[in-house]
Amino acid sequence: MGMFFAEGGPVMILTALFGFLLAGASVLTLLRPARYWAVTSVLAVVTLASGMLGVSLGLIVTCRYVAHGSEEPVTGARILLQGVAESLNNAVLALAIVVVSLLVCAVAAWRTTRVTSAT
Repeated sequence: MGMFFAEGGPVMILTALFGFLLAGASVLTLLRPARYWAVTSVLAVVTLASGMLGVSLGLIVTCRYVAHGSEEPVTGARILLQGVAESLNNAVLALAIVVVSLLVCAVAAWRTTRVTSAT
């Protein structure tokens, strides 16, 4: 797990922070759906945007390094592939957090419709 974060770069910490806030908001949405839907939705988008920012920054750094770093095409291709793989760690983290959060929100939505239809 430490290698996963190290490969993703410093934006991983930001994505994890937003993901932590999203997880908390998802639990609050489960407890009081009407009050926290908007906050949870916005935090989900912010978490995804943070992950995509990390991917973008990682790809920019990788492309700059490949453009200036290697004279051999095989080595440059390897570096490019490694950089793309490391950059995608940000997207994986953001998507994993959002999927778990959406599952919690799905339970909240199910509880809301169940309570509403019972009355």
